[in-house]
Amino acid sequence: MNSPQIKIVDELLQAYQSMPRSINPSWVINQLEIIKEIERKQISVPWTVDDVYFAAESALIDSVQLTEDQAIEILRKMEEEHDCEIGLNWDVLLDTVEHYLENLNGH
Repeated sequence: MNSPQIKIVDELLQAYQSMPRSINPSWVINQLEIIKEIERKQISVPWTVDDVYFAAESALIDSVQLTEDQAIEILRKMEEEHDCEIGLNWDVLLDTVEHYLENLNGH
């Protein structure tokens, strides 16, 4: 089964290939094919802003209303600061949310 990224790249390749040559530079197709090949050789399980919202609720932190930008910032922090031997998991997400909210509240 192909990842959503591969499906998108396939659709982009098809769209570019059907366009007139004057607006279909070969380097674009080459780049998309490279992306597709890279995606084919890896897996990922995406974490989303909805996961962050749920984690904030699960942490029993009352009246937390994270913005989408804050949730994205938490996802980025989780990605940047995680331990590669542990990986990205629910506990890491909860910990990242809790630390973010503590810093936000000045604790």
